[in-house]
Amino acid sequence: MAVSKRRELVERIEELEAENEALQSQIDEIAEIVGDGEQVGEEEGEGEGEEQGTEDDDQGEE
Repeated sequence: MAVSKRRELVERIEELEAENEALQSQIDEIAEIVGDGEQVGEEEGEGEGEEQGTEDDDQGEE
């Protein structure tokens, strides 16, 4: 009986690993799409960061 339970668990682990690989592939595909959009956001974020840096400089002068 212990052997059959072990076999069932091993089979379940293999199923979950296969499912995990498929999901990871989907995540990678989504990350590529979102990554393209984030590059535009990062460019905008850089401008915002420069403004914040200016504010910090102003605070330092007070």
